[in-house]
Amino acid sequence: MSLRTPPVSNGRLDQLPNGIVAPVFPAWFVCEQVETVMIGGKPARRRRLVRWQDLDTVGGRRKFSFDDGKKSDVTPIRFVCACEKGHLQDIDWKAL
Repeated sequence: MSLRTPPVSNGRLDQLPNGIVAPVFPAWFVCEQVETVMIGGKPARRRRLVRWQDLDTVGGRRKFSFDDGKKSDVTPIRFVCACEKGHLQDIDWKAL
């Protein structure tokens, strides 16, 4: 086995540089900021579950922007699906 360096740009500005394409995994994140919501007339605390696509793109997608403009740091979710053969995938959180 040998180690290889990743591809680099070919130097032309009118073309996208060659590189390694990789999916984001896991694609779900938990906001660090705790929100208080009303459930059954009682206040409850929660941390919002957000998708990669919903994160703020400024600064490397490390924050989620709420409707009121506040931002929260995020942490990748720790739960994923796995089959007996070791394949991993995200949990379909919206379907639960």
